Amino acid sequence: MPDAPNPYASPLSEDAESGDQREYMFGSRLAGRGQRLVAIIIDGIVLNIVMLPAYYLFKIGFFQAPPANPEEFNPLNVWSIYATMSPLQLVLTIVTPAAAYLLVNGYLLSASGQTVGKKALGIKIVRKDGSKAEFSRLILHRYFLLWFIGLIPIIGMIFGLLDPLMIFRKSRYCLHDDIADTAVVLA
Repeated sequence: MPDAPNPYASPLSEDAESGDQREYMFGSRLAGRGQRLVAIIIDGIVLNIVMLPAYYLFKIGFFQAPPANPEEFNPLNVWSIYATMSPLQLVLTIVTPAAAYLLVNGYLLSASGQTVGKKALGIKIVRKDGSKAEFSRLILHRYFLLWFIGLIPIIGMIFGLLDPLMIFRKSRYCLHDDIADTAVVLA
């Protein structure tokens, strides 16, 4: 009777029974969802620490002075926030995060396909065929294209919500992984 299934055991998903073939599709194991989440949290903390002095110095972001006419300001409308900025503040609001991101992660992305958070968690970005992801592909397709889409009213908000939720698909790829033809694997 040792072969009889345990009626009290929790049910197994199809992935657990079959071993999830995508996990080893190109010789590397896909990074877990939790690892990716913690890595992006670390990246966000490091990036904000780097950007805060610039934001304070240039009086942008939450260091920006309140608008002269508060009735015209709507904190939920990103374009009304931009409308209260001087042209220099607007340019710095766009350039500062990009420059900080490249300053913090540029070398690691170029050398090993990792950000600070990904390096800390032992994961890296590769092409879906397992080859090294080129720096230009990572920067243009995986990061700046998505950042630009995020600036588009409504579409950017929807995209910003859908992108990370796509990780719950069977393939475990986010939308930005599909766009850039990349995967995050164990380093």
